[in-house]
Amino acid sequence: SIDPGITGGGTTVGIRVPAHVVARALCRAVGKPLTATSANISGHPASAVADEVAVAIGPRLAAIVDAGQTPGGLPSTIVDVTGGTVRLVRAGAIPWGEIHACLVT
Repeated sequence: SIDPGITGGGTTVGIRVPAHVVARALCRAVGKPLTATSANISGHPASAVADEVAVAIGPRLAAIVDAGQTPGGLPSTIVDVTGGTVRLVRAGAIPWGEIHACLVT
């Protein structure tokens, strides 16, 4: 089950497998998926270092893990697979064409 606080009042959650070694190590250490916010307020630029996160959203967080500056780049591509068709929600680092090519029809 998923705590209702995680869904933000909705009925779905996003699942992301991070590439960052520290994020993966944390998941392995606890043996479960972790929930985390993006390092910015929706619509605002992403933060690249822990100090920026602390200023932008720190008071809303229980903890900040400082693993150095993030590599930056495009945001995650978000795909909705909850309906009868796969739908692009947000274009990002993985082009839609690459995702679409992997779909089993």
